[in-house]
Amino acid sequence: MQTLFVGQTLIFISSTDSTNLYAVNLIRQNGALEGATIYTGFQTNGRGQMGTSWNSQEGLNVLASIILKPQFLPLKCSFYLSKIIALGLMETIAELVGTSEFIKIKWPNDILVHNKKIAGILIENIVSKNAIQYSVCGFGVNVNQIEFENNLKATSLKQILNKNLDVKQVLQLICQNIEKWYLTLKNNKLDLINSYYYKHLLGFKQPNMFGDLNQSQFTATIIGVTEDGQLILITEQNQQLHFDIKQIKQLY
Repeated sequence: MQTLFVGQTLIFISSTDSTNLYAVNLIRQNGALEGATIYTGFQTNGRGQMGTSWNSQEGLNVLASIILKPQFLPLKCSFYLSKIIALGLMETIAELVGTSEFIKIKWPNDILVHNKKIAGILIENIVSKNAIQYSVCGFGVNVNQIEFENNLKATSLKQILNKNLDVKQVLQLICQNIEKWYLTLKNNKLDLINSYYYKHLLGFKQPNMFGDLNQSQFTATIIGVTEDGQLILITEQNQQLHFDIKQIKQLY
């Protein structure tokens, strides 16, 4: 593993309910080294953002959680963790497929290729005294899976490249890229993170269709994301709106 600390401690579990849950339990029982990475061949209860599920065929994909200790990061800036994990995943996929042209980050936690989901993120923070003590950064990347549920708009590296990849090697590359962006965050290079994030954010500064909790649809333009993760929109009536995760859905 060509990293300083991310992935230097690798814990493989053949099957678990959730790598995030395993990581959280590990922290609570014994603490954990920063960069420790838990990965599995199969999750019985894989989770996405806000309780949604993540379904993956056994042994075909990257299912992992990285433990970080971003105690330098103010709690109000916690969404920067989501940004740097997304950038690490996006860069990995771009390296493997040879281009970033069709790869987008879909707020708040998905990576798309040609508007099809290839990766998802779930970050859970352990907070004490109004500060982040640990972050469990979970992610799933579709590697060799080619069959998905009928209603799921998804793709995989195998579907794009027409070949199987070594899942562990993909994970190693992810660890390298996530570590690079985590160190960028630790060095407080927020402008650099934001410039790359917005460059690849789906629909940034473009009119998009959105649906809210009342099932009503409207057109608005994404103009940014707050430090704590709220999506900032400008409507056609020039009204600025902020939305939390799961309050709104970007339609595509």
